[in-house]
Amino acid sequence: MDPWYKVVTPRKEVRQGRSFNPDEFAVHLDQVVSGRAPDDYRDPEKFFSRNVFTRPTATRSATRPP
Repeated sequence: MDPWYKVVTPRKEVRQGRSFNPDEFAVHLDQVVSGRAPDDYRDPEKFFSRNVFTRPTATRSATRPP
């Protein structure tokens, strides 16, 4: 199996060597619910274009507690 960096193209800011803002990757659900979260979290198309769920996470998100 090839290493990940030979299979995928990193996002533009990664390729340019810019550092990440950790807040960008920490979702605050209260902000999402109240509509104060960044667009990347409020807009489902933007969110899912930047995030990939693992199989267990996708399975859990598709099921709801009774």
